[in-house]
Amino acid sequence: MSEFKPEYTTPLERLYFLHIPKTAGTSLRQWLSDLYGAEQFLPCDHLDDLKAMSPETIQQYRFFSGHFSTHLAEFLNPQPATITWLREPIARQISDYHFTRDQFEHLAQIALSHGRHDWIEFWKQTQHLSLAELCQCEAHLGYSDNLQVRYLTGNIELPDRVEINETILAQAKQNLTEIFHVGLCEQMDPSIDMLTHKLRHPYKPLRVTMNQGKKPNRQHNLSAKELGVIREANHYDIKLYAFARQLFAERLEAFWKSATQMSLDAQQITKMYRTPETTNIIEPYITNHFLQSHPLPNPEPKPFVVDFSDAVFLSGWYPRVKMDNGQYLRRAGPGRISRFFAPLSHQSNYLLRFKIVLCPDQQIPRTLKLFVDNSPIRLEHDEVKTRDGQTEFFMRGFIPGSSIARGQSHSELRLESTHTIEQKVDFDSLRHISLSTHSFTFSPVSADIVKKHQLDWPLECAPIFQF
Repeated sequence: MSEFKPEYTTPLERLYFLHIPKTAGTSLRQWLSDLYGAEQFLPCDHLDDLKAMSPETIQQYRFFSGHFSTHLAEFLNPQPATITWLREPIARQISDYHFTRDQFEHLAQIALSHGRHDWIEFWKQTQHLSLAELCQCEAHLGYSDNLQVRYLTGNIELPDRVEINETILAQAKQNLTEIFHVGLCEQMDPSIDMLTHKLRHPYKPLRVTMNQGKKPNRQHNLSAKELGVIREANHYDIKLYAFARQLFAERLEAFWKSATQMSLDAQQITKMYRTPETTNIIEPYITNHFLQSHPLPNPEPKPFVVDFSDAVFLSGWYPRVKMDNGQYLRRAGPGRISRFFAPLSHQSNYLLRFKIVLCPDQQIPRTLKLFVDNSPIRLEHDEVKTRDGQTEFFMRGFIPGSSIARGQSHSELRLESTHTIEQKVDFDSLRHISLSTHSFTFSPVSADIVKKHQLDWPLECAPIFQF
């Protein structure tokens, strides 16, 4: 039986995340990567690497994320929609300084691989200068000061010194008003929610601290004099951030009014944002917008696969990982509930199949619960021992058309596990995982294969159960 992969679309043919250093970029890039297939993501982070690629090669991709400033526009036609995040300038500068100090050896290796000895010479300054001293030295002023203004106007990694002025600041403000979306690190939850709504994606919070421990507030260790020096070196960034905050406040108020039919100012909204009461309003508002913004499923459905190498609408999963065999794996977590959306038609019944691998606890698949549009679906499984002693679980369930909601583009499939297991993965970082899988396969079937809600697999259906 032939199978195909559904087309998961965003309103954007191409998307560029203009990543300014130390603005939660790693977490944001992982969150954004679900919007496009793994092979649609340009494997490049730095401007030097971008310049080494041909325009024809760059043109093949749809998702771009890196420290390219505004220079990506030189390689693409038409231009991608651009998003960026800003951060309170003093906090960003302090974070950047300590990151460079703490990661100097690693950063130096990256610089050597690019032949950038000038980067190393600059980063060496952080090893013996205080932040206030660094902000006054010639290697910083004219090159790395007011970095957020620089990134928004293309004034990065230049051979000659460029002093930021009011004209350049005005250009940064103008560029900020024209790009697709601007988020603020200090307003992460509403920033993500507004972007999710624009992208016509179901509700999907961002776990910013997924790989981070708690860090001390290093601003408290600086004297008033030192803070004054840092502010002076970044005073154009401070002006830009004030402008961005006002722009963000106006957009937040409009988003809130649309979602709640209530008029509040941004300060009031911020105080109550992400409380249970607020989430109960915002989450269905965003997800309903998603469900009404995409075309209805084909009334004559075909078998299809939700493959984690492709763009997928989901939440409650860790970023996809490419395994040695070339397949992409997803780990469900950190909570017990994981969701994904599939274009199911209520005019059909479906067999759902998926394989659980690298299982941290065999009791999890044995007690796993599935709900489709809030209707419980019975799961059965077969357990198979692999050559290396691992147990793989071949899961299957029958989804009757009567359990599928009508009049919407996708159905929500919710997996609920009894617990999660803490594991070390990805360079010893901790994850709380319930299960891992590569894909979900849906095959339309007639209802007569089910007898009294018990799965009965006739011999003639055997081919569709092959993994």
